[in-house]
Amino acid sequence: MRMPMCCAAVLACVVIGHPPPAIAQVDQQRAQEFFKEAQAVCERDGGRLWGEPICMPMVIGDAQTQTFATSQPPPDAPRPKIIGLLNGPIRWGDTRWAALRWDMVAPQPPRVRSGMLIHESFHIVQMRLGLSVETDSAEHLDSVDGRYWMRLEWRALARALRESGEPRALAIREALAFRQARHARFPDKVPFTFWTYWRNRYARDAGLRIDHFLLSDDLAGMLADAGVDRDVRGLPGASDHAPAWITLDLPAA
Repeated sequence: MRMPMCCAAVLACVVIGHPPPAIAQVDQQRAQEFFKEAQAVCERDGGRLWGEPICMPMVIGDAQTQTFATSQPPPDAPRPKIIGLLNGPIRWGDTRWAALRWDMVAPQPPRVRSGMLIHESFHIVQMRLGLSVETDSAEHLDSVDGRYWMRLEWRALARALRESGEPRALAIREALAFRQARHARFPDKVPFTFWTYWRNRYARDAGLRIDHFLLSDDLAGMLADAGVDRDVRGLPGASDHAPAWITLDLPAA
């Protein structure tokens, strides 16, 4: 019996289709409620999953109004300018903080926003446990063939930004086809699973491999296939993680 399994990161794709909320300054009272919701999730886990507490210091900010809220007293150090601009771990003073944008967290229901806070906190735990994987240097772009297909993809994406309707859809399909052709010519290039929204990393294919399946020896022997549905990451409002999946050849019951 062949059984497909999908990485939990795909759950973050539920935000697809939600329009961005209006710009507003951080509501301190609501932010503290959000922190308490996330802390309750951490307390239920009690460090059992990863061997240590998963909640880290958290900060939610709005870049336009320069307002922010923290889950603990802020350090006596200059406030990082990127607070309110991205979701991800940052260093503030001597401590790593899980940073989130107010406009992305505030409109979410409790379960989703707690998941967002825990998600960014986990990236800090991930570093402590040595599970982070650095971005490759994309050696295939040193070749003429690699740069050729990359430039074709970029030109199609540029056309998609200028067009609308069916011409835009056609340009996006062409960009994805050029990307697929590039990956087919360089099969040794292991796919990424994560591309932050910071600095246009998805369009540049500057990602990370931070979503993993951990299999026992018995299950590893049943592994039939694995992959990453990277195109999902290119959908409007998608998570910064693409769904990762495996297929296991399980013995018949």
